[in-house]
Amino acid sequence: MGDANWFFSACAQTAGAIVAVVGGFLATRLITLGSERSGLRQAVVYAKRRLRDAENRVTKAGQELTDWEINGFTQDILCEVVQMEGDTDASKLIAKYGSRELPTGKLEATINNLRDRVSFAFSELHSVGEIIIQVEFDELMRRSGGYPSGLDRELYERVFYKIRNEVRKRTGSQSHPDFDALYFRRKPETAVEVAAQDRSRLRKAVDDAENERSVIQSELENLIAQLGRVRRPRGLVVAWSILAYICAVGVALPLALLPMDTEPGRLKWWVFGLFVVGLVALLAYFAKMFRTKAEDTNSRSENPQMDK
Repeated sequence: MGDANWFFSACAQTAGAIVAVVGGFLATRLITLGSERSGLRQAVVYAKRRLRDAENRVTKAGQELTDWEINGFTQDILCEVVQMEGDTDASKLIAKYGSRELPTGKLEATINNLRDRVSFAFSELHSVGEIIIQVEFDELMRRSGGYPSGLDRELYERVFYKIRNEVRKRTGSQSHPDFDALYFRRKPETAVEVAAQDRSRLRKAVDDAENERSVIQSELENLIAQLGRVRRPRGLVVAWSILAYICAVGVALPLALLPMDTEPGRLKWWVFGLFVVGLVALLAYFAKMFRTKAEDTNSRSENPQMDK
C-alpha cells in the first residue's frame, strides 16, 4: 500500500502542478488580452473623435474657400451686371469668369442673386429723380437714411454713379468723368496679387485639413485592424476542458483512492493511463496553438496590407 499511496500522491501533486501552471498561464493571457483590447478600444474612440474634428475642419476650410470664391466671382461680374442693369446672360458670365472651384449651379445662383439686387438698386435710385445729379453719394445716403438692407455699399454706389452719369448726359448738365472710367477700370496688380495669395492660403488650409483627415483615417483603420486581431486564443474551451479532465483523473481520482485498504492492482495503471491521455491532449492543444500563431504571422508577413 505504501507504494500505491506514493504513486497516487505523486500523481495528484504532479497533475495539480500542471493544472496550476497551465491554468495560470491561460488566465494571465486572458487578462493581458483583455487589457490590450481595452486600450485599443479607447484608442479607437479617441481616433474617431479626432476624425470628427478633422472632418469639421475640412468642412469649415472648404466653406471659407467657397465663400471666398463666391465673393471673388461676384466682384468680377459686378461691373458687367451693373452695366447691363441686371439684364445679363448667366452662361456668358460663367464662361468668362467661372474658372473657379465652384459648380455651375452655385455660379448661376450667385448671378441670379446679384442680378436681383442690382435691379432692386436701380429701381430704388431711379425713384429719387434728378436730385441724383445734385448731391454726392454719401449725401444722398444721409438724406435717405442709408442704402437698403441686403445691398452692399459698392453695388449701390456703382448703380448710383451709372444712373447719375446717364442723367447728366441726358439733361446736358455739367460734364462728369465717364462712369466706365471711374467704376469699370481693371483691378490694380497689387490687388490681383493679394487675391491670389488669399486664395492660395485658403486652398492650402483645405489641403492641410484633408491630409490630416486622411492620416487620422489611416490610423483609425489600423487600430480597428489591430483590435480585430486581438482575440481570445482559439480552442480556449477545449483547453479548460482538458485541464478539468486532468484535474479529475490526475488529482481528484488519486486522492479518492488514497484511503483504500486493498491493493489497487491495475487501477493505478488505469489512473496513470488516463493522466497520460490528458497530458497528451494538453500538449497537442499547445502544439496546435503555436502552429496556428505561426501561420497567422506568416500570413501577415506575406500580406503587409493586413497590418495597415
